[in-house]
Amino acid sequence: MTGLKRLFPFRKRCGLCHKKASGMRKYVSDTGRVIHVCPQCAGYAERRAFRKL
Repeated sequence: MTGLKRLFPFRKRCGLCHKKASGMRKYVSDTGRVIHVCPQCAGYAERRAFRKL
């Protein structure tokens, strides 16, 4: 397991669905907080009017 963590160190959790995915996109919420969003939740983030970085 530790070998896999070294191979994929930059996998973060989605701010909306909390899944680990690759290809995260950065959005800014209304409060100014940066949120990482997976590609499946990107449409929902844009409908909620999050600003894309």
